[in-house]
Amino acid sequence: MLQWIKTHKNIIISGGIILAVLIAAFLFGGPIHSTSEPKENGEASTEAGQEVSSETGTSDRSAEASTREEAKGNSTQTEQTASEEGRDHGTEQHPSDTSAGSEDRGTEVVPASETTEAADTETAQAVTFSCTISITCESILDHMDSMEPAKAELVPASGVILSTTTVTVTEGESVYDVLRRVCTNAGIPLDASVSPGYGSAYVRGIQNIYEFDCGSLSGWKYRVNGTVPNYGCSSYILQEGDSIQFYFTTDLNN
Repeated sequence: MLQWIKTHKNIIISGGIILAVLIAAFLFGGPIHSTSEPKENGEASTEAGQEVSSETGTSDRSAEASTREEAKGNSTQTEQTASEEGRDHGTEQHPSDTSAGSEDRGTEVVPASETTEAADTETAQAVTFSCTISITCESILDHMDSMEPAKAELVPASGVILSTTTVTVTEGESVYDVLRRVCTNAGIPLDASVSPGYGSAYVRGIQNIYEFDCGSLSGWKYRVNGTVPNYGCSSYILQEGDSIQFYFTTDLNN
């Protein structure tokens, strides 16, 4: 036996060392895992990687969707802002009103002070002079029997409705302009028809005494400096010193 042990001493020692190593590995290294466990760990790692990848992909897709929604919202907001600005510009252009709108249309806006000064300047530059005017119906006094009874009391005893009056005339005014002004100032009723087509005014009644009130040929006429013009009183432009007389006649032919 001893001889066998001596003969196989190396084998026994090697076996003891191997056994000691295995016991130490068992005691300090934990249970021996099968070779299939790394594969499971690998599969778990792969599944975990897939889950992470899936989650990352989902997160990326969510981020892209969020980015698209944000871009869409920004685009919509930009369009709304542009529309509002367009409406604002449209409102600023209607209207209204303003010096900018006037410049676009070629209209000059003149301050009230300048307008007043311009009007005062024109008035100051206007040429004025004096004329005289009178209104009479003396011819009726000799034909009272032909006068309408209701109108007889309108005829003054002297036949003078307006005695000779000096008036201030602005250059360019007509006989009719002066007649209308003095009748208004004196409270004398005046009835005249204006014919724009002919550019003339026809006096039908003064002091409520009308044409034909004293016969079929009666009516109102006027003279300037003793002469009867052959055109309407609104067409006769006055000059300095003119003497105007409106008179009622019982014979328009003379």
